[in-house]
Amino acid sequence: MVKKNIPNRKISKIICYLVGSIELLNDCSFVKLVEIFKKVNDLKKVAIIGAGNIGSRHLQALKNVSFPLDITVIDPNPESLKIAKERYDSIPLGKEKHTINYLKNIEKIHDEFEVAIIATHSNIRRMVIEQLLAKYHIKSFILEKILFNKTEDYSIISDLLKDHNCQAWVNCTRRTIPFYKDTIKNWFNKDKLIFVVSGSQWNLISNLIHFVDYMAYIIGNDEFSIDFKHLNLNKINSRIPNFLEFNGTIKVFFNEGSIGIINCYPTGKQPIIIDIASATVRCIMNEAEGKTWVNLSNDEIDWEVHDSKILYTSQLTTSFVEDIIKNNTCALTSYKESMKLHLQIFEPLLKYLNENLTDKFKNYPFT
Repeated sequence: MVKKNIPNRKISKIICYLVGSIELLNDCSFVKLVEIFKKVNDLKKVAIIGAGNIGSRHLQALKNVSFPLDITVIDPNPESLKIAKERYDSIPLGKEKHTINYLKNIEKIHDEFEVAIIATHSNIRRMVIEQLLAKYHIKSFILEKILFNKTEDYSIISDLLKDHNCQAWVNCTRRTIPFYKDTIKNWFNKDKLIFVVSGSQWNLISNLIHFVDYMAYIIGNDEFSIDFKHLNLNKINSRIPNFLEFNGTIKVFFNEGSIGIINCYPTGKQPIIIDIASATVRCIMNEAEGKTWVNLSNDEIDWEVHDSKILYTSQLTTSFVEDIIKNNTCALTSYKESMKLHLQIFEPLLKYLNENLTDKFKNYPFT
């Protein structure tokens, strides 16, 4: 016969600490404890490695996940953890109250994670993935871009993911936003395009993959060559130490005939404007205003105006994590496809820099 009440207050305190339920100190029935243990055990475990600007935005999005999570945030910088906690706490409480731990290093706290979000810099991302897979069973990854700064890391991590039966997606999000995913794609329906992006001081190299990824999605083709001849080779120190940026113009030539022209001015305050045109359709997007103007009729004065608000990581990661855990799928770019896009950009760029600069680079100096 099992006793209804458990008098051991130390056990009660431990359980209360785990679930944050103070009233159990006074009323700790066996049935209640079983329910609590089950609830704790059923929590879906998610890790965020890297609690900086983008990592903290992923964390904000997790607050709105519709089922309870056990979240672990890891960053060696106490200030980053502090800011991440402040940003998480600033978001209104969602449907569920999640358990969350902030740690300075990768500790053995769980046997497995449903999702690990790797929001580190490119130069340590491979090491972080290797360390995680050596300690835990990770079912799925969401990886930040730029993926890695060494050519060999791409194939090494690809093989490692296969060996551990892990899925992985890369956080290039425009192809997941409804207006971008459906409306714009349907307007052009795989037509040959001229795709122009232009603005001032928007970190051209680190954000280049976002636009190449979206172009590949719209036209349904991921084979291209890339021209850096109009890149301004005056090096700019990135806001992140030990990394670089450049301004200028980059041209992308897709095999099916579409062309991308991506430009960043070194001065001024021009917003990013996206201008996409085919023989029969043209749309112009101002993402800062959340407006798109489209001409679908070949009448030069007949323009429609659409609301096209860009969505951010703090909004989007909610559905990504829910889809991965519930359905084992995700709308983001697969690791395999993104690896191909990354290498078609950064291998020619590395070669071009080494041919045209006094400084020589072994790895991509970007993140």
